[in-house]
Amino acid sequence: MADWAAMVESRDAEIARLQDLLRSENERANAAIDREEAAEKHAEELQEERDRYQSAWASARRRAKRTYGAWRYATWRLDQVDEEQQKDDDFARFLWEQITERRKERDRYRLAWLSARRRAADEANFGTDAVEHYERKFQQLRAELERAQNILRTD
Repeated sequence: MADWAAMVESRDAEIARLQDLLRSENERANAAIDREEAAEKHAEELQEERDRYQSAWASARRRAKRTYGAWRYATWRLDQVDEEQQKDDDFARFLWEQITERRKERDRYRLAWLSARRRAADEANFGTDAVEHYERKFQQLRAELERAQNILRTD
C-alpha cells in the first residue's frame, strides 16, 4: 500500500515538474514571438526609411543642378539601408526558425506531459483495482487459514 502511495506521489511530482517545464517553454516561446514582432516593426521602419531615401535619391537624380556629392551620399545611404534590410531579413528568418524549434519542443513536452498524466490516471485506476484484488485474495487466504485451523483443532 505504501508503495502505491509513493508511486502516486512520485507521479504527482513528475506531473508538477512537467507542468513547470511546459510553463517555462511557453514563456520562452512568447518571448521569442515578442522579439520577432519587434524585428518586424524595425524592418517596417527600415523599409519606410529606405523608401524615403529612394525617393530622395530619385529626386536628386532628376535635379541635374544638384551636386555630385549629395547624389553620392544618397546612393551610399540607400546601399546602407539595403544592407540593414538584408540583415533584418536574415535576423527575422533566424527568429522564425528559433520560434519553430521552440514550438516543436513545446509540443513534444506537452505530449509527454499529457502522456504522463494519462499514465498517472491509469495507474490510479489500476491501483484501486489492485487493492480490491488483494483484499479479495487476503479474505480468501484468511478463510482457507481458518478452515485449516478448524481441521487441525478437530483432529
